[in-house]
Amino acid sequence: MSLMALVVGVATAGTPTIVLFDEGDADRHRSRIATILGVDAADVEARRLVDHVGKAPARLDVGRVTPCDVLRSAKEVDEILLKAEGHFNVGERRDASRSGESARKAMECLSEPVEIGVAVDILLLQAQVAHQQQDKHKAGEALRTAFRYQPELTWPDGFPEGLREQFQAASEAAFLFGPSQLTIVPEAPDILIDGHEPNVVDGVVELPIGDHQVQLISDGRTFNVHLEKGAATLRLPWRMSTDVDVGSEASREELGERLSWTFANKDEVWVATRKEVWLHEVGTVDWEERWEPIAAKAKRARSHSTAGWVLTGTGSAAAVAGGVLTALSHKQAMDAYNAGSTAFDAKEFSNASDNYDDSVANLTLSKVLLGIGVAVGGTGFTITRVSRGALQPQLTSSGVQILWTRPL
Repeated sequence: MSLMALVVGVATAGTPTIVLFDEGDADRHRSRIATILGVDAADVEARRLVDHVGKAPARLDVGRVTPCDVLRSAKEVDEILLKAEGHFNVGERRDASRSGESARKAMECLSEPVEIGVAVDILLLQAQVAHQQQDKHKAGEALRTAFRYQPELTWPDGFPEGLREQFQAASEAAFLFGPSQLTIVPEAPDILIDGHEPNVVDGVVELPIGDHQVQLISDGRTFNVHLEKGAATLRLPWRMSTDVDVGSEASREELGERLSWTFANKDEVWVATRKEVWLHEVGTVDWEERWEPIAAKAKRARSHSTAGWVLTGTGSAAAVAGGVLTALSHKQAMDAYNAGSTAFDAKEFSNASDNYDDSVANLTLSKVLLGIGVAVGGTGFTITRVSRGALQPQLTSSGVQILWTRPL
């Protein structure tokens, strides 16, 4: 079951319910979620899912992770680097330092795969500027990072001799600091770390401690992580292309794990497919199937509605027949009464009297039939109206809905 029609509703007391949707009509999602949550549609606000879940932060349990709020293009990085080199070549150290720092920050937040050569040029420029400013710590950090992007880096032509010792130390230390064992979830086949495809062994990437650039190529997202010594887990934002079949226990377990990356423990999450509705508490393995009571209620409602329409039809027919017979019997009674009033002899009066008695009896029966018809029709109509509420809306969806009860 694809998550492409996923809907998230956030319900908080005293505030509008926020419905996040990925595709489809906003009004339709708003009315459906309003009915499910038992609120007025006017109290529901519809927003696009990508504006929230699609920008959920990555999480690193040991160390720190910094997302890129503004992504830069390779062209921008080239332009900033060219400007920094211009300042450096004419001896403008302060401007070269500022432009070099800007170039590095832009390079660390690229929206496309980083070019190794450009990254190394930026870092070597930073090392030279730091050397001129007699900042050995910053020069060493820039050189070590350069070796992480290009482990086979050799001594550049024209590089300051005063940096040779630090250059040699950086070449030896770049992959000796640590290591840190990084687990990335979910597994991403199109991920780059420091510009390279990581060597993943049993789901773990071994990296030196310190700063690293992590890029998700297909999503166009970049994160900068600082690793400490030991094991760490980087939880990437939930990918909307994930396929989930909530009818499968294994898929529910996987979905529960992924929800825990985006939502907090104890959040109540409703997952509704076309035929099922599940309630899940984030952080647990508990899933409660909630569709059966709704489906059973709807089935009973449909049965009652059908019976109501039958009763309505039968009662209406009986009422019409009773009304027609009542009118005919009343006319026959009046005719018999008038005939008796103008009778010339006892025989004629006796016949008129018998006709009158029969007509009055028929009139009574007709009124009874009319009353029964009205009562049966009214009962059927009431049953139909009551049953309609249970039939609307049908909780159906072409995909999956998720109702989230924690504030954004």
